[in-house]
Amino acid sequence: MTAIWHGLQSVPFSVWLMLPWAAVAAVALVIGYRYLVNTYGPNDRTGNGITVGEAKAFDNRSLTLMLEQLNASLQAFNVVSQNVVENLGTLQGESSTETEKSVRAGWKWPRGSEPAPGSARPAQDAGKTAHLAGGARETGETTSESGASTAQPASSRLSSEKPNRAAGMGISAGDALTEQLNLAYQIFNLRILNERALSDRLHYSESNPELQPRLQVVLGFQVSINPPAGMQDCAAVVEIGLKMKDSDEPISIVALIPQEKTYNSAALSTKAESVDGSVVASVVKVGVSGSHSSKDLYLHRDADTIAFERIPKWRAGAFWARKEKASSTPQTVFGWEFRPVLGRRTVSPGTRQMLAVVALPFADEGDRAKLTVETRTYWRAYNRRRQTTAPRWGWWPLSYPRARQVETAPRDLQILSTVEVQTALKPVVENVHWVDAGDGTAVVVVEGRNFFSGTEVIIGGISHRGPETGLVLKSDRAFEVRTAVAALGMGDVLLSGRFGPAVPLALPPERLPAPAIHIDRRKLFLAAGGFRGLELVVCGMGNQPLLHRHLQGLPNPVIYVNGRPVPTPYDYDDYSRPGTNQGQPYAVIVRASVPADFVQGGNPVVLFKVPFCGPDWVARAVITADAPKVERLGGEQQETITIISPGFDFEDKDNWIVSLDEDYALGSKEFKKLDRRRLQFTLPAKVMQSYPRLVLRSLGADSSYVLDIPTEAGRNNALAALDDSKGSPSVRKGKSAVVDWQGTALHEVTKVLAGAEQLPFESYAQGQCLRVFLSTAQTAKAGKLDLTFVTETAATLPAAVFVVEEALSEARPETPSPLVSKASAS
Repeated sequence: MTAIWHGLQSVPFSVWLMLPWAAVAAVALVIGYRYLVNTYGPNDRTGNGITVGEAKAFDNRSLTLMLEQLNASLQAFNVVSQNVVENLGTLQGESSTETEKSVRAGWKWPRGSEPAPGSARPAQDAGKTAHLAGGARETGETTSESGASTAQPASSRLSSEKPNRAAGMGISAGDALTEQLNLAYQIFNLRILNERALSDRLHYSESNPELQPRLQVVLGFQVSINPPAGMQDCAAVVEIGLKMKDSDEPISIVALIPQEKTYNSAALSTKAESVDGSVVASVVKVGVSGSHSSKDLYLHRDADTIAFERIPKWRAGAFWARKEKASSTPQTVFGWEFRPVLGRRTVSPGTRQMLAVVALPFADEGDRAKLTVETRTYWRAYNRRRQTTAPRWGWWPLSYPRARQVETAPRDLQILSTVEVQTALKPVVENVHWVDAGDGTAVVVVEGRNFFSGTEVIIGGISHRGPETGLVLKSDRAFEVRTAVAALGMGDVLLSGRFGPAVPLALPPERLPAPAIHIDRRKLFLAAGGFRGLELVVCGMGNQPLLHRHLQGLPNPVIYVNGRPVPTPYDYDDYSRPGTNQGQPYAVIVRASVPADFVQGGNPVVLFKVPFCGPDWVARAVITADAPKVERLGGEQQETITIISPGFDFEDKDNWIVSLDEDYALGSKEFKKLDRRRLQFTLPAKVMQSYPRLVLRSLGADSSYVLDIPTEAGRNNALAALDDSKGSPSVRKGKSAVVDWQGTALHEVTKVLAGAEQLPFESYAQGQCLRVFLSTAQTAKAGKLDLTFVTETAATLPAAVFVVEEALSEARPETPSPLVSKASAS
């Protein structure tokens, strides 16, 4: 020190005068360097490493469905165990304490007075003191768990083994039950939170006292974090401020997702203390030593993400909250704090998707709501040990530029009501067609829009939800379904989309050439090669022609006989009846080959359907497979018989021929046509009585019948009449229907009128039953629908049908019974 003092005294006085100026120059150099670095150096002046994207509104219903699935999973948890009584005999405590102390005492022999080697040293206490080399004496004491003290030589070491853990150690039965009940209560708490509070689901206003559903929205924020240099031991904070643009009512926070994100961490704390000292005075030496050590190992949750909600004016600044205008203060402030975890000093960089469910102060009606969103980001110092945050200070001027608080300008977000969302995103069908893939399989291809995940198609009572059930979503504008051809004729196809109500899978009505169709004529020819020929004449309703070119722009039609699909392909041709429409075609004639086993056992029911065109593009008819009926009129010289058709028309172009003693062609003097359902055949009585049967065949239709000639002559003078004992039938409002009547000689009916409009009809069961087809146009209004049956003799039979609102109690079977009068909705 003396040398240093003499050195300072030798410094000239002029040098001492220059020291203040040197200090000022050094400070100026640092400030200048700092200015140059901030002005021309690489630094970030546009952000702080935290970026929040535009707020996005998600579908609230999707989140609700997910929460319902979560609630179902939570409900399945069984956390209360029946083995609580097993903890009745367990121990709840065990302790062990070890302490070591030692005291050393000795003396130094004066030089020249040491005892001779091998001579005995005086012993003061044989029980506690041992003779040591060099004349030192040491006393050791160990304190055990019970507190008893035993004297041992210091050289003997204490046992370091820990006491064995008791075999029956565990928590008590009451504590085990309490923990299980607490866990069950936590599950109940989560389930109640997922179901959401009634105050968040219902809205009440003084202007409208009626409770209405409250508008809820799921807001998404994409947070990107890239910590800049100097952000060690800091937490990134993102705050979101919400406010209704045209209202000062508060916004309720329903849920923040994620609420928190944690990691399980293990912390090991080791502490060791040791004291050793000695004092030497003259020939006496005294020493004291001691040691103590401890270790703690525990688990804790290390939080990476923490959600929070704050008061609107709260500011995490260094001193106090900043004053703002009341109009600019957001009504609701929430956000997330991201902390470094797992021993890292900085927040993990990357993108996070954060969600917030909020309930707006509006009813979920047709009105739209505007939400004002603003964000604020900043960094705060983070103490890992205490898990606390504080304002971040920076004192050293040469450090990196401080990351500052960044605020975004308020942005408006338009929130749509549930009705608008459901309407805008409901599935829309633009085009439908199907392909016969063979083996009774049909592949339906649908084009349109809004075909999202979760779309369901119901065909023939079978639900198609995914590839395992035959539904493949190509994109949100197309999908295809694999089903059976027979399923296409079993009712309408229903399309249930992710949004909006379920709708029929059908082409738009403006794409259809006619509002509805019906079967005008039908024929079933005799079997040939295991098949029977089927010929249908299909017309359009509403005086609109239906031609082959019209069907080419629609899905392929399907013909069903007794509920079984007739194999394709079919032959199509335009049809025109002579003497009508000036010879112009007005209908389409369809020909198909029907397997013979389809029409066994009675009169077959034929259904002609154009799939995916709505319920009015289905036409039904019963084909009378019975042979024509022969009635003998008698006569002395000339006998006359009448051949009556059971369900088809006798056309001139069919070239009907009667074979008895020879062939008689239709149009000859013996064989004439009375009307479209009756033929008259006259021969001498002697010839007629010689044959019990005749053959009626058609060259054009390739069909023939062997008919018995009645032995007793007589004339059937029965008049057409209706059986009123069953009452008037009822049909369902707005649905096409098939109505049956009973009576006598109903084959004489030539027209069925509903006002001035003619309705399609047919007679069967030898004229005992008459069937009338009603479209949705006739059943559009509830009430009484008056019908008029016109016979061949121009007589009229009044009838009535009642159109009712409610559904009918009994349904019409596939094959109608001619013995029961009924009506059913198709």
